[in-house]
Amino acid sequence: MTFSDIYAVYKDRRAAGAAEFAMTLPIFLLAAMVATELGGQFMSNAGVAHAVNEAARSATLFPIPSDDIIKKTVADSVFGVDARSVAASVEHGVNSQGAEYITISATARRNSLTAAFGGAGVVRETRVVWIGTD
Repeated sequence: MTFSDIYAVYKDRRAAGAAEFAMTLPIFLLAAMVATELGGQFMSNAGVAHAVNEAARSATLFPIPSDDIIKKTVADSVFGVDARSVAASVEHGVNSQGAEYITISATARRNSLTAAFGGAGVVRETRVVWIGTD
């Protein structure tokens, strides 16, 4: 192989586009996966926060709903995650001044595209609702 043969191969640009595409495709696919994962995480966080906020709003109504109704409100209002994966908890308490409150928490498991690599996430949200007394 002579120098002129090497120079001829170097000047040949017929497959340059395919080579550039092969080098840039993984970067674009990774960027698309990251954008999809971030969008899914934001939607899951928004869905669980919305569900807990709706339950907190319903807990302020008179008469105060039962814990089961508050948990059902969380399950009915959630989006962005599978409603069956949502675990809601309701705890009652009284602060040092004697004011009653309810703590509403929800935890949901989120399945992601990277679950094959151990990437399943957990979304948690908590709200404290102060209960007015007459």
